[in-house]
Amino acid sequence: MKKKLVLLMLAGMCLCATACGNSDTTGENTLVTEETNETTEAVDTETETTEGTDGAIAEEAKIDEAKLEEMLTATIDWIAIQYFEAENPNVSELTVAQAVPMAVHAVGATPETFESNENFELIIPAATLEETMKNLFGTSYDTAEYTPVESDRVKKAEDGSLSYAIGEWGIAVPKFSVESIEKDTATDGFIATVNYYTYDEETETDSATQYTARYTLTPNDESVYGFVITNMVGEKAVAATEE
Repeated sequence: MKKKLVLLMLAGMCLCATACGNSDTTGENTLVTEETNETTEAVDTETETTEGTDGAIAEEAKIDEAKLEEMLTATIDWIAIQYFEAENPNVSELTVAQAVPMAVHAVGATPETFESNENFELIIPAATLEETMKNLFGTSYDTAEYTPVESDRVKKAEDGSLSYAIGEWGIAVPKFSVESIEKDTATDGFIATVNYYTYDEETETDSATQYTARYTLTPNDESVYGFVITNMVGEKAVAATEE
């Protein structure tokens, strides 16, 4: 009888030990699993952050700033005329009145590449002007609807052809700086704010901002720039107006 009692007690002790061992092991497994889940969640969060950053970079990269500067350089002569000479320099929207002379100046006419008329004005070939307008604006404006103003330095002949009078800026050279490029919430394009000023080659100094233009830029694969100007607003600086 005593022998049986001893055996039963030993069996009970073994069962308790086994149960305790399983409980500790289960606890350890649970702890490892929780730590693993936390690590996985941390990795997922980092991945999402990286993807978000890459997305933002890709969004900003849609406008090639080097191409934008190339476009602004091509059209700067006409813009400079607005704050140097134009009677009504402010622009509320892009129309044929701005697009055609901007394109004429952007053609890059030189005596070596174009014929001139009896007034020594360079004749702009219609095909060249049309191509330039498509690169700048994504469309070709009808030159028949364009009426030159004196400050444009563009003349229209009776046959409708356009000519351009080349001029020199002297020591006061027009320059620009891109203030900002922001996503246009109303379209899939961008708004570029550009400040124009004058660089004095004699004193090697910059003037204050003379003119500010805000361009609506829309991606366009057919343009040499990768985007086109679909609208613009321009305003002469108050300080420049008071001079």
